[in-house]
Amino acid sequence: MNEPRVLIADEPTASLDDAAAALAIGALLDAWRASGASLLVATHDARAVALLAGGGNLQTVVLG
Repeated sequence: MNEPRVLIADEPTASLDDAAAALAIGALLDAWRASGASLLVATHDARAVALLAGGGNLQTVVLG
């Protein structure tokens, strides 16, 4: 029950300054690596995408 297959984060950096956003994305990447799960992040924040791109395999989807 405590081993999710997917970690989901909806706008995890909304209203955060650059330093806090980097910490939040770092924590997400650490959790993702430790869990072996997939990570799904919904964001409009280009900073978050740039930080996530350094974390490994990144797939992006742009709608609209």
